[in-house]
Amino acid sequence: MTEEDTHSERDAHEGQSLTKAQDSKGFNWKLLEVTILAIAAIISGFGLYSSIRQMKINERQMIAMERQMDAMERQMKINERQTKANETAAQTGVWQNIYTQMLDIDKVFIEHPEVWPYFNNAKAITNTQSITNTDNNFNRVMALADLHLDFFDFFDNKEVRELPGMGPGGEYWILWEKYFEDTFAESPVLCLRYEQKKDWYGNVVSVYAQKGCARKTRKQKD
Repeated sequence: MTEEDTHSERDAHEGQSLTKAQDSKGFNWKLLEVTILAIAAIISGFGLYSSIRQMKINERQMIAMERQMDAMERQMKINERQTKANETAAQTGVWQNIYTQMLDIDKVFIEHPEVWPYFNNAKAITNTQSITNTDNNFNRVMALADLHLDFFDFFDNKEVRELPGMGPGGEYWILWEKYFEDTFAESPVLCLRYEQKKDWYGNVVSVYAQKGCARKTRKQKD
C-alpha cells in the first residue's frame, strides 16, 4: 500500500466518523419517520372511526324518523276514523231530531184525532166548517200549524242539507219536498197561518207554501 492510499483510507474513515458525530448531535431520522407514520396511521384510524360512528348515528336517526313517520301515519288513520265516527254521530243526531219532531206532530194527531182533518183532509176555514176563536179546536189547531211550520223550517239548516241524500235532487230530499208541498195543499189552516207569520220562516217553508197553497187554491176553484 502506498502512502497515498493510506491517506485516502484515513480521510474516508474520518468522514464517516464526522457524519456519525453530526447524526448524534442532530435528528434521529429513522425514529422521526416511524413517528410520522404512526401519527398518520392514528389520524387515519380516528377518521375511519369517526366515519363509522357517524354512519351508525345516521342509521339510528333514520330508524327513529321511520318510526316517527309510522306513528304519524297511525295517528292520521286514528284521526280519520274518529272524524268519520264524529260525522256519523252528528248525522245520526240530526236524523233523530227530525224524527222526534215528526213524532211530536203524529202524537198530537193520535191524542186529538179531531184536528187531523185540518191538516190532511183540506178542511176549509169557511162557512159552517170554519175554525174560529170560539171553536174548541182553535188553539190546538193553531199551535199544531205552528209546529208544522217550525218543523219544515228546520230543513233549512245546513246540517240537514248535508245529510246523505238530502242535497238538491237527493233521493230523500225529493220525498220530503213532496211531503212539504202535499201538507200545504191539504191544509188551508196551514196556508193561513203561514200568511200570518211568513216573515218568521226561511226558504223551505216559503217555497213549498207557495207551491202547496197554489195547488189548494186551484182545487177549491175547481
